[in-house]
Amino acid sequence: MYNGTVAARSYTNPAATVHAVVGMAGDIEGLSHKFVDPSPSWSAHRDSRLGYARLHFVSAMRMTMYYTLAADGLVADEFTITKESLKEAYQ
Repeated sequence: MYNGTVAARSYTNPAATVHAVVGMAGDIEGLSHKFVDPSPSWSAHRDSRLGYARLHFVSAMRMTMYYTLAADGLVADEFTITKESLKEAYQ
């Protein structure tokens, strides 16, 4: 996002920080199915099932995030961030 606009949808050499919001653990209020409809342009995936994030670092240039469902351990969503060089990985 930049100035309220989606700057890019690729996870290859992203020019800015990639944010993943996983915030349901320990929720005593119960699940919410009240998503804004239609989905905002910046939203890649929405899921109201309980789960957690797992990060897998293959190297300094490749990381995969898995959104794993607490009920059965199945992966509900995933994405991989890659950089083409170490120089880009540390910028």
